[in-house]
Amino acid sequence: LEILSASGRDIPLIIVSGTIGESVAVDAMLNGAADYILKENLIRLGAAVDREIREADVRRQKRLYDSLSQAQTEVLEMILDGVTLHTILERIVKSAQGLFTSRAVCSIMLANPEGTMLTMGVGPELPEEFLRETEQIPIREGFGSCGTCAALGKIVIVEDIATHPDWAMFAELADRCCVRSCWSVPVFSSDRGVLGTMSVYHHFIHGPSPEELRAVESATKLVSLAIERTREAEKLQVSESLMRIASEAGHIGGWTVDIPEMRITWSDQVCAIHGVPPGHTPGLEEALNYYTPEWRGKMAAVFERCLKEGVSFDEEMEIITAGGSRVWIRSIGERILDANGVVTRVQGAFQDTSEKHQAMEEAEFFALSQRRAEERTRANE
Repeated sequence: LEILSASGRDIPLIIVSGTIGESVAVDAMLNGAADYILKENLIRLGAAVDREIREADVRRQKRLYDSLSQAQTEVLEMILDGVTLHTILERIVKSAQGLFTSRAVCSIMLANPEGTMLTMGVGPELPEEFLRETEQIPIREGFGSCGTCAALGKIVIVEDIATHPDWAMFAELADRCCVRSCWSVPVFSSDRGVLGTMSVYHHFIHGPSPEELRAVESATKLVSLAIERTREAEKLQVSESLMRIASEAGHIGGWTVDIPEMRITWSDQVCAIHGVPPGHTPGLEEALNYYTPEWRGKMAAVFERCLKEGVSFDEEMEIITAGGSRVWIRSIGERILDANGVVTRVQGAFQDTSEKHQAMEEAEFFALSQRRAEERTRANE
């Protein structure tokens, strides 16, 4: 019992004896024995073994569920914290390796956007030579468990690498690295595209139990979640970066007015146009007061009409910045309703159009100068 307890393995131990007394049997039960059966009553042994196997299976299933639930929570937290995909995948691999009673090593390979190649994502406990030689493999049948798995979109189990045709070109490498078995499970996207594979390796000939396969399939769902969420976040960051560049180049920003609080939010570019620090949140009266007196009333009127009647606006007006400069701007606005038809906010864009107006004024001045020059020429004739 002490040896079994120290091993940490969940193996039911049933004591069968005709010599130990009741007190010793009770002590054994208190110290972890599953049952005690007298030799004179061996008819109970079969039922006891069946019961303990079922209960051990229930305990293993619970540990598996608890471990996967904890891993899922940690992965979601890592995604929200902006942790890199590589770090998240390493965490999933280490969690998965802890699910197996046999000594297993896991890896995750990622498919390229074209769906033609797999690249090693993580495999922290695989031999360096093995990682180096399998850094990239084609998504094609006959290229190991992973290449075949990704090509077919289904689980591929190779219990003995040395004799399996899918591993023919990697057999010597696997032998040098003491990799004897490998089974791969596809990682699917939400639209059932293949994002990659998750593989389990052993240093001995081994086939998965149904429980082990379920564990890996559950882990691949975490891998899929991590890949899709982090890639979405990366795309959003790129999009925001491009929008920021476009905003700065075009002197354009965004604004919102939350209803009914009338709380105004300005983007950094809108703040810059007004000559105030980023993050400045003006009240409605302050925002209107930036408009020059001749435009202030019109701005208030078009905003009121947009809010109450839903009439969008697109106006060019002049404002006076916090620094006292007169700036031509273009303000665009629209009303937003919730599912019940209630106004939740008015939002829009705000652009510095001073350069356009300056160009127009210069063009008008040039045209006027040309006309006057022509008039003088005709008068002299």
